[in-house]
Formats: sequence, C-alpha cells, structure tokens
Amino acid sequence: MPARRLGQLRPHLDHACHWPDQSKDAAAGWALAQLPLEHRPALQHARQLYLDCPYSKESWSDALQARVRPHADHVLAELDRLVAGD
Repeated sequence: MPARRLGQLRPHLDHACHWPDQSKDAAAGWALAQLPLEHRPALQHARQLYLDCPYSKESWSDALQARVRPHADHVLAELDRLVAGD
C-alpha cells in the first residue's frame, strides 16, 4: 500500500481500532457484522485460528483459501470508499 494511501486511511483506522479495552476477538466480531455474507468465511476462519489453534497447526482448506483474495479486495475497496468520503 503506498504511503500516501496509508496516510489517508490512518484517521479511519485509528477510529476503527481505538478500542483499548477490546480484544482482537471483539474487533473481529465487529468486523464480521459489517461484512456481506460472502466475505465472512475467511475472517471467521482466521478468528477461530487466532482463538483456538497454534500457528504450527494452522490449516486452510482450498475453498477457504480461494475466499481470502475476494475478502481482502472487498476490505480494501471499503477503505478506499471511506477515504473518498462516500
């Protein structure tokens, strides 16, 4: 991500992430509620891994791996929309 774009996103990220009393799990729960259904499985799986799985035992099915790029693209598009002020 170019530095300029990250600089534009910083106020939005600071606002979204300024939950000092919240855990990563709570933040993921909030984010899941914001996502369209088709983009939830990748984050749901990552959240479960974070909560229940040591890194050495992490596993992603082919179907879940195929959902990661569309999920990331959606999140980046939403961030771009926020920066643009839409």
